[in-house]
Amino acid sequence: MARVVVALDESPLAERSLPWAALVARAEGLPVHLITVYRSDLDFWESAVLDPAGPIRLAQETAPAYLATVATLPPLAGVKVSTQVRSGDVAREIAAAATEAETRMVVITTRGRGGFREWGYGSVAGKLVRTVQVPLLVVPPRGVEPSLEGVVVTLDGSPAAEQALQPARRLASAAGVRLHLLRVVGPDVDWGIDESDYETFMDHETARAERYLHALGKPDDFPVVLRGKPDETILAYARGNRCQVIAMATHGRSGAIRLELGSTADAVVRSADRPVLLVRVPEER
Repeated sequence: MARVVVALDESPLAERSLPWAALVARAEGLPVHLITVYRSDLDFWESAVLDPAGPIRLAQETAPAYLATVATLPPLAGVKVSTQVRSGDVAREIAAAATEAETRMVVITTRGRGGFREWGYGSVAGKLVRTVQVPLLVVPPRGVEPSLEGVVVTLDGSPAAEQALQPARRLASAAGVRLHLLRVVGPDVDWGIDESDYETFMDHETARAERYLHALGKPDDFPVVLRGKPDETILAYARGNRCQVIAMATHGRSGAIRLELGSTADAVVRSADRPVLLVRVPEER
């Protein structure tokens, strides 16, 4: 059976993902699977000048009880919950869990405005973006209250960006909310456009983007084309139109979260006050 996986590190910060995971689970009729991973590699503990036997034994004793307690918390009321304790490399074990039992989504919390530089035991989120094959819902440590009135998916005209469309539409449909298709146009690099030709160029790009969204969308979708700096425009639109989840595609290459034309997704995650649903695009060989 499909499920939503929630990665926890026994911190209150990581638990901020629980209401959002429950929201998705209820909307799509899925159970929630809570996992925590303790480091079992000797090099890690020895680098901290610690005898590994003590920390590992403590984790083995406390982690199951911790997850059992979390499973009873109010945000998960009415949701079927399973738990699992794993050992090893944190990011690798979470990614492995994402390949099991038809996992539909992995939900994590970031540690703040540093984007994917820190989460849990180091740069776990950054590693997950590069390895997890299912959508990754990244929840900020602070932001809007968990609710779902709209989902916005960002598109740049490329087949890569369109890979975020299906999971975004599935979530919006399951929750009974409108899906917004957002295309932001405007040269954010030096494309050699003369100032006198700028408005003509922008009018042409806007019209082309509108045709693209209308051809791509479904009757109940809400297509919109805006001009501006991509990350700022995406966030402003989500806030102004009650879209609590932003869906984006990402290559996740070299630790940077990138759409085809730049680091838009990383910039959005760094500043977002609402969850960002990242859909990884496999690297072309």
